[in-house]
Amino acid sequence: MANVKDDEIELPSDPDGETKVDKNGVLLGDREYKVRVFTISGKGDRLYMLSTEPARCIGFRDSYLFFQKHKTLWKIILTEEAKRDLIERSLIPHSYKGRAIGVVTARSVFREFGAKIVIGGKKVIDDYQVAAARARGEVEGELAAPEDKLPGEGDTYDKNRFVAWHGASSVYHSGGPSMPLPNGKMMEGRKRKVIVTGSNWMLEHAREASRFNSSITATRRSNLEGVYDAHTNVIHYPRAMQPTHARWEACDDSDGSSLERANEGRGVDPKFPRIPSLLQRNFMISDTCYVSPPVTGFAMPGSDVDVLDFELPGSAPMSESVAAALPSECERALDTIRQEITRWKDLWHSEVRDGVRAQLQISYNQ
Repeated sequence: MANVKDDEIELPSDPDGETKVDKNGVLLGDREYKVRVFTISGKGDRLYMLSTEPARCIGFRDSYLFFQKHKTLWKIILTEEAKRDLIERSLIPHSYKGRAIGVVTARSVFREFGAKIVIGGKKVIDDYQVAAARARGEVEGELAAPEDKLPGEGDTYDKNRFVAWHGASSVYHSGGPSMPLPNGKMMEGRKRKVIVTGSNWMLEHAREASRFNSSITATRRSNLEGVYDAHTNVIHYPRAMQPTHARWEACDDSDGSSLERANEGRGVDPKFPRIPSLLQRNFMISDTCYVSPPVTGFAMPGSDVDVLDFELPGSAPMSESVAAALPSECERALDTIRQEITRWKDLWHSEVRDGVRAQLQISYNQ
């Protein structure tokens, strides 16, 4: 169970992030929240947000999935006295008197979303977790929400667009998805307008290539942590991260040579100590050893790979005209890679053999 202090889950602090927000959730350095913040009677100067408003700002339709997806946020249900106080201050309508009102501390929201919850927030510069943002490959200084409508000079930001009774549902009239996209945006941002000339075309091309590489790198890194599916409530991971084959091997370690025989021809160093004979007689002992292909492109081994929708490198048929045009060194390299593929595939067999299925003798005689 997580420790809760001052209405938020205790997490390790970030030295860079602490320079951007104080203990009560007040943003420092001319930063301002996109949504309304307020104090609650009896809780001092600590700032809070109605949980529905940051949820809609980030891209959720309601606060349920907002808290389900972000476990570091702590939801507080207001007491009757606190609700009456907010009604008197016109922060919530009188019709909400009989409802359960959830709030969340402004500091915990900023700690979780950083620049996304700040007006005109810029990646890394306005993020609380600076080191984590840089590790994800975020481009420092880039707008966290380029599709957001920023106020012009002399105007104020429209925070009521995320308030339910002020027509917050208009945020979703664009037909966007109910869950935010992997980058946390509801829709694609407008492209930056740049006049390309004969003197700056190479610079602009390099900038766009760098920006695109950074975005796909960040997306790939985020996929390593799994992608949440709201319909099944399951975290999905890339297929390349999942085991594809399993093999059981019964080893007799009485003479101490089973590990060498089991690892023979695989290039795997023995990692497990010898098993005492007393344990072998009385218990079933299983060890798990993960083996990866010598070359990543070898993909899946075994005899059932043909049913999948991809081919292994070097296994695709090659026409005689192409093979005849290959230089001798290319032919040798191609033969070598095919031999490696065959050696790798031969380590696995059918499910009956690798699963050590018993050969049962079924008789119908009484």
